[in-house]
Amino acid sequence: MKRFLATAIILFCSCLDQAQEGIVFKVLIKPNTTYVSEMNAHTLNETAFTSGEALSDSMDNKSLFETTIKMKSILTAENPKENGNIPISIRYEDFASTTLINGKEQSMPIPPFSDTAIKAYYTPDNQILMDTIMGGSLSPQLKGMNSNLMEQLTQQIDFPESPLQVGDQFTTEKPMSIPSPTMKPMETNIKTTYVLNKIKAGTAYFTFEQEISLESEQEGFSINAMGSGTGSCEYDINDQYVSYLKSELPMLVTMDMNENMRSLVNLTTISEVKTSIE
Repeated sequence: MKRFLATAIILFCSCLDQAQEGIVFKVLIKPNTTYVSEMNAHTLNETAFTSGEALSDSMDNKSLFETTIKMKSILTAENPKENGNIPISIRYEDFASTTLINGKEQSMPIPPFSDTAIKAYYTPDNQILMDTIMGGSLSPQLKGMNSNLMEQLTQQIDFPESPLQVGDQFTTEKPMSIPSPTMKPMETNIKTTYVLNKIKAGTAYFTFEQEISLESEQEGFSINAMGSGTGSCEYDINDQYVSYLKSELPMLVTMDMNENMRSLVNLTTISEVKTSIE
């Protein structure tokens, strides 16, 4: 009993010292490790069309889309090479989706990446360098688009280099260029403010507020979007990865197609990602 109490006190004091001194957070991919992520996303999309002229009989003034997506991704990291790069592979499994349009279920095509395997390298400076994309029905253009996007999304959270204590907050701003196989890239900026709320049993708990803007000038139309939302995430201190992330992001998207036609989209996405190590 005395040994148990002594051990508990030591562990408690260790956690207390760690919280007082602060922790340097990093999101890392470790060699000889497999990360399994399960993603659930629910999107509600309400679109309204406005026009200076009468709408055609075949076009509804408003439409409601509701989509639910479930997917599993498996990232496997191998032994590092002599230059320090870690070979990684990513594959997708158990993809499922349902779509309702104005309350009626619609069949949607399976996305082309659902049966692909990605080979890449994770570098010592925390970057992902794409190597090859195998299988699936991706065209060369889509493969290039997927590679560019993957390299931009290396880190889930850009933690500061300085230690963080409970109550600290930090802000990240991530401009991105989202490629498209048929359009010009869409320029977006994501600004996120995180707050470290508590540290308990080897897990750090954060909440965050997020603002996103997007704009794209295409031939014949333009897109602008603004949104702000909230979320929470959990960080595994020992294994240095984000084990849980949930967010809710409402957005207003405006598409101007010509002088007489505009669509307004109220878009709300709730997403949840759970990651574990195997």
